[in-house]
Amino acid sequence: MGQEAKIIKELDFVLTHPACSVLNIEHFYNTCLYVYDSVPLLSIIGHMKRMSPHLLTEWSLTNLMVKNLLTDLEPDLPSNGENMRSITIRIDLSKVKAAEKGIFQIVWTTDIPDETINYHFKKKSIVVNDAVDGNVMLLGLSIIDKNKYYLYIKKRRK
Repeated sequence: MGQEAKIIKELDFVLTHPACSVLNIEHFYNTCLYVYDSVPLLSIIGHMKRMSPHLLTEWSLTNLMVKNLLTDLEPDLPSNGENMRSITIRIDLSKVKAAEKGIFQIVWTTDIPDETINYHFKKKSIVVNDAVDGNVMLLGLSIIDKNKYYLYIKKRRK
């Protein structure tokens, strides 16, 4: 087994751990730099794009080399990473009637992949902005169909 294949196999081991975080990835990368003569960072990034894109995005926010390589590989991505950290949904609740206990059910259609939406929902990084009341609370979401969701929303107390 070649050095690159061995590093990718070790990376797979790190990525499959349930508590894997950016700190684990950074530690893995630094260990590789210490142990190996050369580290195939492009291969690591390519593998992470397939296996754990959200973790790669988070890592690029803390590691300047990874951020620069991602920018070179995909120049159309925002360079500041701001859009990668959260999803902002703009709605208008003025035409929707609240259900029981003031909870609104809104249909939302998007092109964002399901995995990305689930990741951001778990991280509580989906921001819902109402045209009248500003930021409102996203209590939950459920899949209706491909790229179509129910959002369960409650207005914040003033």
